[in-house]
Amino acid sequence: MVRQKTIRCHKFEDINPFVAATPGSEERLVAALDLKTRLKKILEGEDPYDIFIRWKPLHEQPIGWDPDLNDGIRLNIRPFVEAGVLRSTPKIHWRTDRGKDPVPNASGTVERHNDRHFKIDEKKQARERAKGEEK
Repeated sequence: MVRQKTIRCHKFEDINPFVAATPGSEERLVAALDLKTRLKKILEGEDPYDIFIRWKPLHEQPIGWDPDLNDGIRLNIRPFVEAGVLRSTPKIHWRTDRGKDPVPNASGTVERHNDRHFKIDEKKQARERAKGEEK
């Protein structure tokens, strides 16, 4: 006779006893909850799961996962690469690109830094300042 047990978790009240009795189900549940937390961080845009577009000013930087198709796939999939949720990891470098920008970019320099992360509060404050300057 298979011993049935109920798993108690902070997110779920009760798990089906049949699922709890299945071998390896606890590990899969833990992995699923871990994946859920990483995906939530991507949606919120927490560091390092945010999108940084160096040619956009700080007030135009996306908050959370709000991709712009014109920014390119390399930048838009970066949060998923950082979180390790893709089946295979693409070989993309996030270091500094060659050359210099003609005007200072979002990092405040003409260097083409791709590995920058701004806090959500910094982005929100920059948006508020930009709205105040428009009026």
